[in-house]
Amino acid sequence: MIKAHYDEITLCKYDLEEMITEIDKEYKNQQELIQTILGFKNLLTALRVISEIGIDMNQFPTAGYLCS
Repeated sequence: MIKAHYDEITLCKYDLEEMITEIDKEYKNQQELIQTILGFKNLLTALRVISEIGIDMNQFPTAGYLCS
């Protein structure tokens, strides 16, 4: 039973990795720019930033608005 659960989780992990790879293709340029910032080297961290604030920085009049 534990082995079957482990196998199911492993399959889910591979599915998630494929989904992340697809998302990364769509936002590759933005992801690479974010990863140039100190502390944002991890792919998932960069994608989290994109998911939280988006890619259109025009919505923030100043950097202060983004940070607040």
